Amino acid sequence: QVEMGYWGIRGLGAVLRMVFEYKEAQYTDVQFTDGGKWFKEKKPEILAKNPLANLPYVVDGDTVVCQTNAIMAYLGQKYDMEGKDAREKLRHLELLCEIYDVRNGMIELVYPFKKVNRDDEEFK
Repeated sequence: QVEMGYWGIRGLGAVLRMVFEYKEAQYTDVQFTDGGKWFKEKKPEILAKNPLANLPYVVDGDTVVCQTNAIMAYLGQKYDMEGKDAREKLRHLELLCEIYDVRNGMIELVYPFKKVNRDDEEFK
């Protein structure tokens, strides 16, 4: 069974949950509502398997994938959603990147607090 981890919000995890539900896949949805649970407990475990540990992540047997677009590409391949030939697979990847660019533009528009300065204390 696949394990997917993300913060206890929709955010970047929502699209991954949608893929799992669409494909009627068995998965465990680990939602972190406490930074300590992620930073002090789960992240070190993920780091031991993938040096790029971050949220969201997917653990599928011995495979650990982090970062939204990498996970989307992995799930596309796993669930046969990425195209039938090299050209379709390339177009899939292009669209994935384009959609992420649009998403990032929307974030700038709808999250005015994004410019808030963060400090080290937030991540302890």
